[in-house]
Parts: sequence; structure tokens; C-alpha cells
Amino acid sequence: MTTVLVFGTFDKLHPGHRFFLSEAKKHGDRLVA
Repeated sequence: MTTVLVFGTFDKLHPGHRFFLSEAKKHGDRLVA
């Protein structure tokens, strides 16, 4: 199992954030933000 860890401020989630998170998720099995 590969965990991808990302950091950021997602107070107002917008399409750019969603794209960033979906691309990050492609690099592992689990995404932690």
C-alpha cells in the first residue's frame, strides 16, 4: 500500500483543488491531505 501525503489549505474547495487531489491520488492507494 502506498500513501500519498499532500499539504495545502483547502478552505474553499474549488475545481483546481479537486484536480490537484485527483492527480495526487493517482500516485498511490491512499491519499492523506
